[in-house]
Amino acid sequence: MGLFSISAPSGARVTVDGRYANQFGGLFDDLQMAGYPVKQNQSGGYNPRFIADTNIPSQHAHGRAVDVNWTDNPQGSAGVIDPTIARSVAAKHG
Repeated sequence: MGLFSISAPSGARVTVDGRYANQFGGLFDDLQMAGYPVKQNQSGGYNPRFIADTNIPSQHAHGRAVDVNWTDNPQGSAGVIDPTIARSVAAKHG
């Protein structure tokens, strides 16, 4: 299907694999309703990069992953999004 640009209720836009656009859109909608708007300058989807310290393309390289508010929620830390909400919303949207 190719890459597709989606918008969060906050106005943030990210590019994802079109097959997953509705799922990511739902994830963004639910995060916003829970009080966690997606920030444009801290979020992204498609990015032709490798998994750290490997030559294996990450899921971002296929448009099948998004990072949400990476400054507020750095990898390996608790972040500001309640983990229960993050897991629930992620599970709901696959």
